[in-house]
Amino acid sequence: KVRSAITEIRSSIRTSEAAQNESINRARSFKTKAEEVSTKIGAPCITCGKPYCEEDLSTVKESFIEQARNEIGLAQTSAAAVAQHKARLEKALGIESALVAATPDVSEIISTIERLTNELSALRHREREVVAVEAMVARARTEVNRIMAEANPFLAVIKRHEDNLAANK
Repeated sequence: KVRSAITEIRSSIRTSEAAQNESINRARSFKTKAEEVSTKIGAPCITCGKPYCEEDLSTVKESFIEQARNEIGLAQTSAAAVAQHKARLEKALGIESALVAATPDVSEIISTIERLTNELSALRHREREVVAVEAMVARARTEVNRIMAEANPFLAVIKRHEDNLAANK
């Protein structure tokens, strides 16, 4: 949205500058025509042949001057529009740079995700190893308890030897 607004503002600036330049050029043209009117004093009229006097041409000159003033007014209006558009452009560029600065670095986030995924895989592998060792310890404990619970088949022989040793002393 911000980039499209910036593009639109830049287009408006170009349009307003073009309108300003056109108005300035037309104003110069009307000024030149107004100055040229003075050179026609004493020249014969194209239709009737009567020489032009200053009073005859003053209306024409004033008309050209008025048109030049109107064009200058339009140029000033266009210049004000350009200034306004440039101010809007500066604000939009500021917003855009703030948005860019606030946008997180995607490659850094991806790198962090990869690192955490690898750590999670290692932890899950160790967890499976711990579960396997715990199961092996439980089986060994069960086997030890079973062996401890068995009756020793040599107890009778041991008892007899102990009795013989006690009697022979």
